[in-house]
Amino acid sequence: MGAAIAAGAVTHAVLFVGYGLFKAGVIGNAGLVVYGVVVGFTPIILAALASRFFMPELLRPVSVLSLPRV
Repeated sequence: MGAAIAAGAVTHAVLFVGYGLFKAGVIGNAGLVVYGVVVGFTPIILAALASRFFMPELLRPVSVLSLPRV
């Protein structure tokens, strides 16, 4: 859960940087579109990096409890 929240925070920070570059005139319209496409892959890249820190032997299936019918 913490890794997902951290990845979201980093992705939003990267988005804000791109918007700042656009507002400062460093990148144009096409550059902003390309930047947006690259940022779209940021959560996938961060998940791949974070997965290296999780040990598979510590992960276990979670049993699902049935809810009472109403």
